[in-house]
Amino acid sequence: MNESCDAYRLIREANDLTLWKNDKEKLVLETNLGQRPDEVELLIRRFNDFKKDLKVNATQINQLNSIADRLRAIIKTDAITESNT
Repeated sequence: MNESCDAYRLIREANDLTLWKNDKEKLVLETNLGQRPDEVELLIRRFNDFKKDLKVNATQINQLNSIADRLRAIIKTDAITESNT
């Protein structure tokens, strides 16, 4: 049962991270480099916000990698058990 919950969490949170990444990618691809001081300040704020989000998401990514590793180990164990029977 826990494996099912972990798999669901992995899929759901990976999807959320993909949406976040796609949203941030749009900001990175923006060609406006700021001509006026207020535009440059806005870009600096956006970049600082991105760094904070990245730090938060790095923790989440590490947690998801741990779940994925645990699920892979379970699948390998199940595959070995099935092949031995």
